[in-house]
Amino acid sequence: MKRVNATEAKQLQADGYTYVDVRSEPEFQGGHPTGAVNVPFNAPNFLELFKAKFEADSKVIIGCQVGGRSARASALLEQHGFTQLVDNGGGYEEWAAKKLPSTKGS
Repeated sequence: MKRVNATEAKQLQADGYTYVDVRSEPEFQGGHPTGAVNVPFNAPNFLELFKAKFEADSKVIIGCQVGGRSARASALLEQHGFTQLVDNGGGYEEWAAKKLPSTKGS
């Protein structure tokens, strides 16, 4: 799995990748990268939810708050055949610190 910083994640998003925020719904609503989709890693059916939204070859950036959950989610998704994953290692904390476009709410 490839890990990138927030600036690189933003560029990949501009290049057609979908940003998937795996934080909880309340965390996501508190602020997230503009255009991000929320699929909470703590949901008991995370894999099913993810597979319902994305194909195995979908270009996705996985992000969380600081990189731990996104790394675990990316590893799990790779084990289940997802091939175009990029992990935002700095998470939303770095994204917000760099003042990249953010949105609140759903």
